[in-house]
Amino acid sequence: MLTIVSLIVLPLLSFFGGILGLKADPSDPKEDSKNKWIVGILVFSTIASIGISISGHQADVAQKKKDDGNIEFLKSTLTLVQGNTEDIKGVIARFLAGAGVAQSRIKNIQENGLSTPENVKLVQAGIRGDDLLKALMGQVQAENQKQPTTVIYYAKDVDPRDINGPALTSALQQAGFKLVQTTNGRKNPDLPTNAIWAAEDVPIEKVKFVAYALMRAGVEIRAIRPFSGSGRKLNEIEIGADKAIENHPPLTFEKIQAMQSLSRNLD
Repeated sequence: MLTIVSLIVLPLLSFFGGILGLKADPSDPKEDSKNKWIVGILVFSTIASIGISISGHQADVAQKKKDDGNIEFLKSTLTLVQGNTEDIKGVIARFLAGAGVAQSRIKNIQENGLSTPENVKLVQAGIRGDDLLKALMGQVQAENQKQPTTVIYYAKDVDPRDINGPALTSALQQAGFKLVQTTNGRKNPDLPTNAIWAAEDVPIEKVKFVAYALMRAGVEIRAIRPFSGSGRKLNEIEIGADKAIENHPPLTFEKIQAMQSLSRNLD
């Protein structure tokens, strides 16, 4: 009832008050014409006032419903988290282990939860990388069936051991790559993996797939470039480390997604 009064009745009272407040001589044609204009203006302003009031009220009601829904969602989420914290940590740990994240980092999350930006970033990278790998899997499998690409990974002790293990191997082999893990000829053995090189004849989707597999495991890739010297290597991708880019910002999933071809330009 109060809403109806505030939305409709009060503007109407203002309208009639304006009508009653008109002071004019009925016998004067000029005053009669003037009053018609005033009445027209009052009618228009009253209708506009009612319309705006109703529109504002509807927006307020919609926003309140949205706010109430958000509050209920937060309450239910908090209840779930409070009641099943260990279960949630267990699910996260199993997912990250399957993505190739090092056990030491998984243990940290199990003990401390997502209490640090680094842990949140790790989980986000795992989820994002996993989604992108699944989206590219079919295309890369088809390309590797036509012509398998060799991936050479120069494993290093400074890399998390799980990255050298089944998760990376499984993802690349499932996609049809020929994976070679070696320590022969490696450079910068004390520098964690941060770079990918590829032959110019390798489709860019294959290069992206390798990058996503590493980033899903928490590896920060800072550059993806072609081999130096045109045609020096064919149908090959190398995973390694480059001292010159160790302070360069890591590539984001979005930046790699936007790549159309290989470039020597780090920016």
